[in-house]
Amino acid sequence: MEFSATSWKDNKQVLLIYTYVCAEPADTIIRYDKKLRLNVQVSCLWIIKEYNSYLGDVDLIDSFLCRYRIRIKSKKWTTRLFYHLLDMTMINAWELYKNVSIMKGKTQQDIMKLADFRTKLADTLYQFQSRSKNKRGRPDNNSRREENPEPSKRLRPGVQVLP
Repeated sequence: MEFSATSWKDNKQVLLIYTYVCAEPADTIIRYDKKLRLNVQVSCLWIIKEYNSYLGDVDLIDSFLCRYRIRIKSKKWTTRLFYHLLDMTMINAWELYKNVSIMKGKTQQDIMKLADFRTKLADTLYQFQSRSKNKRGRPDNNSRREENPEPSKRLRPGVQVLP
């Protein structure tokens, strides 16, 4: 697999390593020069334009992650990674829901907010029940009693049955 690396200095230095975009073709962009105090044209690689086009989306997802995060503390990095990916999946599902709702002609007031979407998703997953008849493991006592009812035992006088 081929990859390329680029260092770009705009306001701060940005290091990019990429595999899917080549450095060429170069293009020009307009940047403000503090020394000259005016806008100048600067040559720019295509990967930089690609990076800048998605920069706002990454910041938006980070802000949603900070606002509504599953708060479970764990020392295992795999557990933290799982919940982070679950949070990102919920945000992506909400974005898809918003896009589909807009395509269907819903107004912004009719579209659920992210907190409401997460609550509804959690309620739906909580209410979901498996319809499978084949259960693994030991059967519980209630089902065994229904199949093979035991003869009722006589209680000794003066004995109370407590729950």
